Amino acid sequence: MGALKKLDAVNRILRSAGEYPVSTISGSGINDSILAIQTLDEQVMFCCSEGRYFNQTFSTILPDVDGRILVPDTTIAVDATDRSIHVATRGKTPTYLYNITDNTDVFTQSIDLMFLVLLDFEELPTAVQFEVCDTASRLYQMATVGEASMDQVLLQQQMHSRAISRAADIRQRDANFTYGSSSNPYNARYQRYPRDINDTRRGN
Repeated sequence: MGALKKLDAVNRILRSAGEYPVSTISGSGINDSILAIQTLDEQVMFCCSEGRYFNQTFSTILPDVDGRILVPDTTIAVDATDRSIHVATRGKTPTYLYNITDNTDVFTQSIDLMFLVLLDFEELPTAVQFEVCDTASRLYQMATVGEASMDQVLLQQQMHSRAISRAADIRQRDANFTYGSSSNPYNARYQRYPRDINDTRRGN
């Protein structure tokens, strides 16, 4: 869990466009804070879709009695560790695994999978929170104010935050210039999804 609260991030975005901070983000309607929240949420999804150390999970999952494999609705992407099998997700609530290679959603045995999962902003590591927030700040400022000189300031801020975030990613992956990143996929956060898809506990 990162150090930034979502309210802090929204106010950072609003400040980038010279707007007043808000005391809550629980309201509804169309206003500046709603646009800031939407911009932040889009960048969280974009960041998670890249696949970082913090949102990669590895699981061995068994099919149910019907041969289907259900996966969390927060799954952005999924890949089989066995390169002879190509899989994707289908549906929503429930989301299930589809075997592209054999053109079927029925599985006869367990399968080892790598997931990219969508996290909430407050679940991101702090360095990534700043990268996401500063990217959203720049986009928000250009969408609402469009001040070119301010965009250059925000660009420098965005690049600085991204560099720190990337350094954290490399550090967590145990990567170095001599050997590259570890070949062991379990250097990422390991998660064995529960049999019951409604059980959202992690780390089991």
